[in-house]
Amino acid sequence: MEVGPARAAAAERALLAAAAAGRTGLVIVLLQGGAAGGGDGDGDGDGDDIGDGGGTALRLAAANGRTMTALALLRHGVSGPALETAVRAAAAAGKKETSLALLRAARDEEALQLVSPQAAGG
Repeated sequence: MEVGPARAAAAERALLAAAAAGRTGLVIVLLQGGAAGGGDGDGDGDGDDIGDGGGTALRLAAANGRTMTALALLRHGVSGPALETAVRAAAAAGKKETSLALLRAARDEEALQLVSPQAAGG
């Protein structure tokens, strides 16, 4: 079923609001319904298709200390630059537990890049 632009925009807003509020169950339902939580806009459903001027659902969840919601988004496939932004946003907001949980849940090579970009790059 094709989703119209108005419905996609509403799903985007709902996902971002749910992520910021830590409504993990709602985030999961929205993701299963086709909403995605990042910002490259390629429409491939990999979890990085929705942006709001650089803010992502993962970043919003992390910056607000919504650890379980951030981990749900991470499990959905949000990674790469969105993960780095989220870890840094959580740390900057003083949400140590959230930033550490994201680092622990990241793939080994991603976690290494986040901790030491020089070590991962050679």
